[in-house]
Amino acid sequence: MDTSPRTVIFGAGSIGQHFLQQFAPMAVDAVTLVDGDRVEATNIGRQPICGPGDIGRSKVQVVAAWCRRVWPELMFGTVDAFAGPENIASMLCGHDLAVDCTDDLHARLLIDRACSQAGVPLLSGAVHGAQGQVVLLDRTMAGVGLGDLFPGRASSEQDGCDMHDVPDALLRSVAAAMCDRVRSLLSGTDPRFGWTELIDHPSGQRFLIAPPTVLMPNT
Repeated sequence: MDTSPRTVIFGAGSIGQHFLQQFAPMAVDAVTLVDGDRVEATNIGRQPICGPGDIGRSKVQVVAAWCRRVWPELMFGTVDAFAGPENIASMLCGHDLAVDCTDDLHARLLIDRACSQAGVPLLSGAVHGAQGQVVLLDRTMAGVGLGDLFPGRASSEQDGCDMHDVPDALLRSVAAAMCDRVRSLLSGTDPRFGWTELIDHPSGQRFLIAPPTVLMPNT
């Protein structure tokens, strides 16, 4: 992969903001933030970049403005829309790496399928209750996608997952694990394509779960 990949980040909410707060050392040329949401009062205190004065504003505009202040040397673009079947291909176009920080399983599976079709590596971070999951996917390196790792049909309960009870410490841990995967990818070391890192917040333990078929990249 290019050592300075053009990166698209889906989701500028809790996971996305914690990820961006730890993103500074990454060697990327440009970042595009994708999210059609608006800042709500319930976001304040749970999404560290948003403040009370941002309520009602476009979330990607708020987060991008913060990023531009912190990293004025980088190019930050925004797409004020949700990813869907009608626009996901255009959102991925021109990018070398996709980062999924959404909290909706249906959206995550859509992004995974689109990345697989476009040949774009996908870093996915998610939380559910007191556990977090991080996985880096690239079908050319390990022949699995998100749907292979988490088979079964997504229920309606997994649309717009509620993040109110997710501990900040878990979000920070997930974001840190995501950043570690990107650093491994950019440095040319083994990023463990297809392996899922499971983070259990109550116990503080981490587990690596092998994909159904393991094809480790050449090193």
